[in-house]
Amino acid sequence: MATAHEGKPPADIFQEVFDEISPLIGKRKNFTNVTNNFFAKKLITKIEINQIESEKNLNDDERGQRIADLLVEKLDDENEDSAQCLLKICDVFESKKVNNEPLRRLGANMREQLSSPSKEQKPAKRQKLDSTKESDAGYNATQNSKQKDKESGDEETDGPAEVPPEWSYDKKIADCHNYEDKDFSEDLVEGIEYLLLPATDTENEAVMYYLEQSTEGLVTKIKIDGLTIYTGCYGKKKAIVINTAPGKNTQGPVYAAIITTKLLDKVKSIKYIIAMGVCFGKNPEKQKLGDVIISTMICDFVCTRKGVWETYRQGGDYKVKDEIVKEFTSGSSIEIPEIQHEFKVSKGPIITTPSLIDDPDVKKELFEKRSDALAGEMEGAGVMAAIEYAPKRAESLDVIVIKGIGDWGDGNKKATEGWKPIAARAAAHYVHAVLDK
Repeated sequence: MATAHEGKPPADIFQEVFDEISPLIGKRKNFTNVTNNFFAKKLITKIEINQIESEKNLNDDERGQRIADLLVEKLDDENEDSAQCLLKICDVFESKKVNNEPLRRLGANMREQLSSPSKEQKPAKRQKLDSTKESDAGYNATQNSKQKDKESGDEETDGPAEVPPEWSYDKKIADCHNYEDKDFSEDLVEGIEYLLLPATDTENEAVMYYLEQSTEGLVTKIKIDGLTIYTGCYGKKKAIVINTAPGKNTQGPVYAAIITTKLLDKVKSIKYIIAMGVCFGKNPEKQKLGDVIISTMICDFVCTRKGVWETYRQGGDYKVKDEIVKEFTSGSSIEIPEIQHEFKVSKGPIITTPSLIDDPDVKKELFEKRSDALAGEMEGAGVMAAIEYAPKRAESLDVIVIKGIGDWGDGNKKATEGWKPIAARAAAHYVHAVLDK
């Protein structure tokens, strides 16, 4: 049942951009993501998607045309609300899940046309709406569409920004940087048993803050085969600190494995390796930003096989030794004097992925495969892999991942970006508290 509408018929609006949309949808890097979202909004069926996928000789344009033709049929269906259908198409094109700028612009343009009265028709008299909102049938249809999506479970997961508490580092400590520069020699690292591995600069800043606090600024900066390590006291324990991802192009398990291997080769006394920093949480209803997760198992999702419709996990699970889990279990919450926030501490499996996760569908798939996992990060499996290549020392090495929840991996990192430094500090503070006993 096509609904009465003041502007152009929705099918006509879509037909006007048909030729632009088709090749964009058909591109292999877009096709699966876009069609999965169309399926989620009940615009096309899995059978229809599978049938198009089975036609191996289609080029991008032809593949996209097949999908666009199905959407036109949906818009022309007398039993469908055509305005609602078009708005769902716009929702997909403008979604963070799809994240394609040309499609986003086309979606916004179609939405605007749907909201605009036809030049041939005199607009109906209506109440003036807030200028920040869409202002007529398109706006109303958008709200109806969102309500239906909410009821059917298709609603976007993005929410309002979660405001972090105000806080700062102690300036006297943070600005200390009283480092003694040295070239590597074995006597400089002799007897050091703890290797602390923050990844990014933000995570490294948090760990270095506590290293400087414990060492009262007397930190040694050592050059070693192109890398820079810092030694000092972390709490009451001597430790080495090195960040595994000083640049975005070095994030992930590969660089973590390389650096761990290098340090194990150079420093024979290392016994404990702690990957520290920020992770993405599983469930915002049961967890809070800043909460600290202690790994009892590291689940390797780095090694996978990608099929046509499914990605198969091939990596294994690395059990964290009970002794080190017990050593780093110290209460169910922590308090940081400068931050008015309670940080809860939980133990459980942590997923390691090869890339940053910022897509609710990808996140959902990960936790479906490992439902008992509490969080996800990028370095743990790489560190564990490095241990396997030190066979003579593997039995004497303990590895654990301890990270704070900095976001939800749900396509809305912008809303939680202020929490990353807090999450990094929470993890660094927790490890410091344990090693200060």
